[in-house]
Amino acid sequence: MNKHIFTVFLVIFVSLTIFSNGVIYNGNPKLHKSSIFNYEQLQKRQLEILKIYETNKTESSPLIFNKNTKKITNYSSNIFTYRTSLYRGSFMLWSRDNIEWRSNGTKIISSSGWQEVGYVFPNIVHAKGIVLISKTSTYHKYRTMKTIGTGVVTPWGDVKIYSRDVIDYVIIYANGNYNWY
Repeated sequence: MNKHIFTVFLVIFVSLTIFSNGVIYNGNPKLHKSSIFNYEQLQKRQLEILKIYETNKTESSPLIFNKNTKKITNYSSNIFTYRTSLYRGSFMLWSRDNIEWRSNGTKIISSSGWQEVGYVFPNIVHAKGIVLISKTSTYHKYRTMKTIGTGVVTPWGDVKIYSRDVIDYVIIYANGNYNWY
């Protein structure tokens, strides 16, 4: 039994050694200086991906759901539901902030927001939340926060090399308009 455990351990250790030498060193003396990682080369590619994330912003047009739904309230009989979203990034690192609100055209009845994120390691993005920071009967102002970054896989776990907070704001209006900035 102990012989089998030792054999399995040896196979795993040799596999990790071969894998790490092939990926990190790869026989190229430019990649292997005094450190096992070449942070300059890793950071250059990862910083390009982060730049794509920060510059690639797509706003959606407000979508109207259940238009002309009859509902008796103190405001009006017509309640409209709108949704807008802001998409950032590419398939390697992306986030989408969504805001949905209900209005009768002159007053906002309710609003809410949620975030969606995705990434391919070594890129990292974390949703930090959507906060309602200001509101009146005719507009609501939201702040959305995400943390983006890059990391390196090591035998001891993931190490974060770089991270930065990204903040966007949106104002939604009772008439269905919105403004991302």
